[in-house]
Amino acid sequence: MTNSLSFSGSKSVKTTFVDNTSSPGVSCGLDNPSIYYFFSGQDWLFTRAAVRKSPGFLIASSNSTKMFRFAPSVGGAKTWPVLTVLMYNQSYTISLEGGWSMGSVLYQGGPPVSSTAWDQVETEWKMNTPGQADGLVRLWVNGTLYIERLNLQMRGPTPSSINSQGLSNPSTTKFSEAQIFVQCGIGNMWWDRVAVGNARIGPASAVIDNVDPFVPEFLTTNPATKTISWSASFDPVPGSGLAGYHLRRCNPAPCNPTGTFQPIAAPATSYVDASAQAGVSYSYTVNAFDVAGNDSLYTLPVNMAIPPGPSVSNVTTSAASNTTNSITFAHTVLAGSNKVLVLCTAARDTVAGDIPVLSATRGGVALTKVRHDRIALPASDSFGSEIWYLKNPPVGTANLVVTWTSPLSSYGIANAIVFNGVNQTTPIDAHTGNTGTTAALSSSITTVSDNAMILGCALTQDQNVTNGAGQTEQVNRDTSPTVDGTLMYTLNKALHGAQSVGATQPAAQAWAQSVVSLKPAP
Repeated sequence: MTNSLSFSGSKSVKTTFVDNTSSPGVSCGLDNPSIYYFFSGQDWLFTRAAVRKSPGFLIASSNSTKMFRFAPSVGGAKTWPVLTVLMYNQSYTISLEGGWSMGSVLYQGGPPVSSTAWDQVETEWKMNTPGQADGLVRLWVNGTLYIERLNLQMRGPTPSSINSQGLSNPSTTKFSEAQIFVQCGIGNMWWDRVAVGNARIGPASAVIDNVDPFVPEFLTTNPATKTISWSASFDPVPGSGLAGYHLRRCNPAPCNPTGTFQPIAAPATSYVDASAQAGVSYSYTVNAFDVAGNDSLYTLPVNMAIPPGPSVSNVTTSAASNTTNSITFAHTVLAGSNKVLVLCTAARDTVAGDIPVLSATRGGVALTKVRHDRIALPASDSFGSEIWYLKNPPVGTANLVVTWTSPLSSYGIANAIVFNGVNQTTPIDAHTGNTGTTAALSSSITTVSDNAMILGCALTQDQNVTNGAGQTEQVNRDTSPTVDGTLMYTLNKALHGAQSVGATQPAAQAWAQSVVSLKPAP
């Protein structure tokens, strides 16, 4: 440490280079001494430092003086590549030593290293995905991006990969060591505000900042989109600059601001809390923090009540036996809000073209078809399932009528279910379906909305069908006179995304499954 020169505060790190001889077999002042920092393995690193050299600094006779570098390892053993920032012909350059199938490569284009002012140097290093060329290196000097190399393959595709130089480049390689390197040069170099992290840190600040940023204002919530928003804070002048916000959440409301912690980088001034559950109230507070680590006070808490998602009202089933081309059964809709009626049909016939439903009505009002899934069975039969729906069905009892093209040789039946809390503009969130001849029925549906309700309508050749784990069984009954199994189940999906649903029959036989997800009301 020295107080003869500093970028901020009163001290900096001074390194002295004593040998610029660079030739094969000559150490060139290696470890004279270098400064090392070890950390747990990382695939993606960012660095920041303030750097300057002494006037008249002599670089290595090979025109290459190393400044700082990052060494990878696997299980504590050093591997390759080593990534280095060096002075090549007196200018900032990146060296990739021993990269997978690349050899040693110089990426030039940086500005000269200053001897009269502090340079603010930032780097970004990202290992490639094993087997893909998606690695990268970047170098900024004084806020300007000078070097950027993309689509790099720096580590191999397998844990035992050896690169073209015969060096170990396993796919499990990670950065684990940072070094201020004192090798190959004559003169001094100074370092200040050195930092290593897994997000871009930003240029160093020469200002001693001990002033908090301003408290954010106008904290608001939008329960429909689960969004928390606030007005931008700012760091008083002179300051190190606004870095971001700490958002805290707790459940139930009101909230003590020691709950869930979520850092958000500036300039963002909102956050979508995707993990917030339907029907639950939360409380949020936010503060601001700057690059120097100063924190503002937290805002007063603001509550957000997430609307409940769709829920089951009641279920009605038709007769289990029907071979005509239509079936009629009384259906009751109970009082509720944002109602949607969903109809699951099941049919089996020797003529595949007879299985699709021609129409479905309730009290003379037509339902809308969502999808149809059909499979051919042994002995020339086919069977299939369908889903239809009706928005805002009137409260009370009315006849549900399902019509097929022709009389059915085996059966044609239906199960109906009413939901509350469904979006009346676009009730269908997503749908899928498939068929198979296995014991396990499995479909994957990708919901678009949080808190969607998934409904599955399954038809199995074996009547002893078992509902899948985590699903709520709504109907499980056999058809007649040909005995197959019908299953209707529901599942609340809190966070949007892929969801596997299904059931199991005792043996590998034919099955068809239609699945829909319903979008919650705003």
